[in-house]
Amino acid sequence: MAIKDASTSRLTAYVAVCVAAGLASVVACLAVLLLRGRRLLSSPPRRALGALFACDLAAALGLVVAGCMWLTPSLRYDSACYVLGAWVYGWYLASFVWTGAFALEMYCLLSVRPQASAAARRFVIACLVSVTVPGGLLALVCIRAANQPPGAEVRIHHGDPDSSWCMWDPQSYSLVEMLTFYVPLALALVCVTCLYIAINRRLRSAIASSGIVTDKERAMSKSVRTSSLLYIGIFVLCWMFSLAAAILNNIAYFSSRITGNDLFPLYLAMGITAPSQGFFNAIVYGFDDCCVSGARRRRRRHGREAEALLSTTPTAGSPFVVAPLFRSSVQANDSSSHFRTHVPTPVHYGAGSSPGLATSSSFVAASGESSLGRMR
Repeated sequence: MAIKDASTSRLTAYVAVCVAAGLASVVACLAVLLLRGRRLLSSPPRRALGALFACDLAAALGLVVAGCMWLTPSLRYDSACYVLGAWVYGWYLASFVWTGAFALEMYCLLSVRPQASAAARRFVIACLVSVTVPGGLLALVCIRAANQPPGAEVRIHHGDPDSSWCMWDPQSYSLVEMLTFYVPLALALVCVTCLYIAINRRLRSAIASSGIVTDKERAMSKSVRTSSLLYIGIFVLCWMFSLAAAILNNIAYFSSRITGNDLFPLYLAMGITAPSQGFFNAIVYGFDDCCVSGARRRRRRHGREAEALLSTTPTAGSPFVVAPLFRSSVQANDSSSHFRTHVPTPVHYGAGSSPGLATSSSFVAASGESSLGRMR
């Protein structure tokens, strides 16, 4: 049973919202890649983030181009529709892979002694997975309907040439397309959530094993927990409306009570959040940059105090004394990034991770100057 479709004017509004959100992601990702391109290659977590930003940028560019062409009827070429549909589909799938790869790098920093060779192998594997998985799923969708690859079934008014060209219609997903896109999305979300939970448990265990838990350690644990929830929350926010729309669209085929007009508010929310993934990622993963930069300036103004801190012996209550895991991570890889900006653990990174860590003499003695600060 066909869905009673939304009006062409509403489709135009939906496409315009997608284009605006996509432009925001393009600007944010370009800013990160251009301003910090070199630093994004300096450590395994940063390399994963660089790949994630590149995927977000490519997907957002595809959405912007497709939306602009849809809004200009004279530019609606079928071949461009096929290419752009596959482009957006593939790059978003790759972004799910790199989101999981970033979380895995953070977990490895806490769980094992950092080794350049192991990190390089993980990066190569992530590159292969980010190419083969989207490519294989894309081929499956195209083989299913060789004359209608992703992007070709984009129509709210089925058969209406004025509204059926090349913008991913919220109602266009078939069951195969939904499975090949949203199942990897769900798997990535589950894996990322489990990894961040494991990171928090690992950190709490190391802090508790010190026997003395001070305000500094509590602040550290709270910082890790808050950042982990933020990373997971943004991922869920970007895609929960899309997942809900895909499910309701398939239900609507079996019920005449649900129409495109009924679901339009959900489509509009999807058009805002999904293309904005790059924008949200740039904000979340770079949220604490200004705080870290300010901490560096304060340390420079108070050079003598910083020298005194660096010469202080770690106290017995510090988890860095009793947890070789954290101490070895800090000493083995000085170039790793700051937790709240790029990685879900402050243990491996410099002073300024949080108000508690910024004043912790044991942390400063262990890790020295923040590597994130050196990004600037």
